Amino acid sequence: MSEGPNESNWHYVDAHFHLDLFQNPHNIADEITSKGIYSIAMTNAPSVFNVSSSLAPKNSTIRTALGFHPQLIESRKNEISLFRELINETKYVGEIGLDFSKEYFHTKSSQLKIFNEIVLTCEDSGNKIISIHSRKSADTIIEIFNRPKTCKAILHWFSGIQKTLEKAIDNGFYFSINPAMAKSLNGQQIIKKIPLDKLLTESDGPFIQNQQSPYSPLDIPILVNHLAKMLAMDINNLGKQIWMNFKYLLLETQ
Repeated sequence: MSEGPNESNWHYVDAHFHLDLFQNPHNIADEITSKGIYSIAMTNAPSVFNVSSSLAPKNSTIRTALGFHPQLIESRKNEISLFRELINETKYVGEIGLDFSKEYFHTKSSQLKIFNEIVLTCEDSGNKIISIHSRKSADTIIEIFNRPKTCKAILHWFSGIQKTLEKAIDNGFYFSINPAMAKSLNGQQIIKKIPLDKLLTESDGPFIQNQQSPYSPLDIPILVNHLAKMLAMDINNLGKQIWMNFKYLLLETQ
């Protein structure tokens, strides 16, 4: 089985990673671009969007997303105005979302307020591709995100129950899969139930570690190979499908 593309009509995709948080972001950005890996660089707060945007070389395959991570909302609530100012600077939004895990549940009210504002801001701007953090909160996110008509949402690292997964699928969400999901039993069960036309790949680097080093978009070929074996598919067919899904997302938000 081949380890990579055998044709030039498809590319690997990393729909969710954090370029600005790597120790050597310029070097990684250059290599991602040279290998033609199409990647979306998340940001965790509006104030770092311009910094992250400056890390990728000209004519890069990396696009920067405008983010507002739910774990930072309580300390950065005043940045919502900056989010609104920057929304027309990019087609991509993330990482945003809700986190109702025990550690952040006390900020639920603030998270809901900001997330609702972000969703409305995205819809007012129109045609955004949005990567969403949904820990212990996917049902709420699906309910809120029913409103947008021109924006498309990707559930990053989805870990919800079967009923919630089915609801997300019925509501047209995409799902980005990372190495940690692909290695866990629960993650594998989720992956096998996601329609192939809603499947995307992500590294979530540098947050996920590969032994002693963080995963990055450069590791996406390994992930696709692993997923192909899990799904009993040819790696080129799976890689091409993921690339088509990404391109279709772009067409849907034109």
